[in-house]
Amino acid sequence: MRNTLATCSRLAATIAVWAFAGSSTLQAQTANLKFAFIANETEETYVTAIKPFIDAVNRDGEGIVHIDFFPNGALSRNFPQQPQLVLDGVADIAFAVPALTPGRFPDNGALELPGLFRSLRESTLVYTRVLAQGKLRGYEDYFVIGALGTSPYNLFSRKAIKSLSDLNGIKVAVTSSTAAASLRTLGAVPVPMPVTEFAEAIGRGTVDAALSFIFPMVDYGAIRVTSHDYLLTFGMNPIAVFMNRKKFESLPPNAQDIIRKYSGEWIANRYAEGATAHLDKLQTEVRADTKRTVVTPSQSEQAKALENFKSIYSDWLAKDLKNPELLQSVRSELAKLR
Repeated sequence: MRNTLATCSRLAATIAVWAFAGSSTLQAQTANLKFAFIANETEETYVTAIKPFIDAVNRDGEGIVHIDFFPNGALSRNFPQQPQLVLDGVADIAFAVPALTPGRFPDNGALELPGLFRSLRESTLVYTRVLAQGKLRGYEDYFVIGALGTSPYNLFSRKAIKSLSDLNGIKVAVTSSTAAASLRTLGAVPVPMPVTEFAEAIGRGTVDAALSFIFPMVDYGAIRVTSHDYLLTFGMNPIAVFMNRKKFESLPPNAQDIIRKYSGEWIANRYAEGATAHLDKLQTEVRADTKRTVVTPSQSEQAKALENFKSIYSDWLAKDLKNPELLQSVRSELAKLR
C-alpha cells in the first residue's frame, strides 16, 4: 500500500510539472506587442478603428499574439515622434499623423491636395488602396495596419469669418505643409503644430483659428475655444497605424496572418463606417449650438478658392517627375469608388 501511495504521489508530481511546463511554453510562445496611443480611449479613431482591431487580434490570437494597449501618451507624448517610436522599438505599433514628420512620407502630398475628396470614406479607401499598390514612398520600414483618412478640412475660429476676404492675415494652426500652402493662397498665415496643441494655441491667442476636421477639434478640446465655423472645403490629412516591419516579419506565420487579416481594407472599412456615422452626429450637435456661428461659403467663393488652389497642384506636380503618375493613380482609385 505504501509503495502504491508513493507511486501515485510521484505520478501526480510529474503531471503537475508537465502542466506547468506546458503553461510556461504557451506563455513563451505568445508574442506580446506594445501599442502606443497619444490620446485617451474616447478618441474617435480608437473607438471606430483601433479598438476593433485590437479586440479582433487578441480574440483570434489567444496563445499566439497579444496586443497590450498604452493610451494617453504612456510610451511617448511626442506626437510627431510616433513613427520613430516604432522604429526604435519603444513601441511595436503606434498611431501617427505622417504629415507631422515632413519629408519622411514624401508622396502623401498626392492625398492632401485640396478639393480631391468629398468624404472621409473616399479619403480612407483611396489611401488604403494606393498604399497597397506600393506607390507611396517612406513606408518601407513599416507594416501599415491602417491607412485612414479624414473628411475634408474646414476652418474653426475664435474670430468671425464670413467670407474669403476675412481670411486675409489671420493666423491658422495647421498640421501639414499642403494645408499651409492652401491657406497662403487665400492670404492666411499658417502656423504648423500638432493637433494636440491647437486648444492651447487658440486659447492663448497665438493663433486665431485651426484648419481641421471636427473629430480632433472635439477630442483634443479645441472646439471649446472656438465659436465660428467656416465651411470652405480644403484637403484631407492621412492618419495611420504603423507597425515595425522587422518586428512584424519576426513573428510566427500564424501571428502574421492574424494581424494581416484585420489590417488594410478590414480596418479601413470599419473606420469609414463608424467614423462617418459619428461625424454626421457630431456635426449636427456642434452646429446646433446657439453660441456658434456657421458660415457656408457661396458657390462663387468656393469656386474662387479652388481657382487659387490650382497653384498648389502645379507646384506639387513640378516637384517630382513621378508626381503626375501618382496623382493619376489617386484619381483612378477615386473614380472607381464613385
